[in-house]
Amino acid sequence: MELSKQVVSFELSKRLKELGVKQESAFYWEIQNDEVRLFRDDREGAMHPTFPAFTVAELGELLPSGTCSNVFNYRNGKPCERYYRIFGGYDDGHPFEFESRNEADARTLALIYLVEKGIMEP
Repeated sequence: MELSKQVVSFELSKRLKELGVKQESAFYWEIQNDEVRLFRDDREGAMHPTFPAFTVAELGELLPSGTCSNVFNYRNGKPCERYYRIFGGYDDGHPFEFESRNEADARTLALIYLVEKGIMEP
C-alpha cells in the first residue's frame, strides 16, 4: 500500500495544524514549488511549509479512549470499495461517527470534530 494512503491527507493535515494539534509525526507533508510531497522526517529548518502526516497509529494515540473503528466492504448489502468508520464518545455523552476510504482521514475527521467542539484540547 502506498504510504500516502496510510497517513492523513494533506488537506486534513493543514486543518489539524490550524487547530493547534501537536505537530510531531513520523511523516510530514511539505509544499515545494506548488507541489505537495511526503517526507519521512520533520524537515526541521525546511525552507517550505510543512504539515504533520499522522499515521493511523499516531492518531489512535491522540483520540480519546473508547474510540472504535470498523472496516466495511459492503454498503446496503452490496459490495463496495473498502471504507472505514470511526465512532465513539458514548460514555461522555458526545457521540461521533465519521467515515472515509482512508482510515487516517476518518480518524482525523473525528479528532477535528472533538477539538472544534471543545470536547478535547488540541
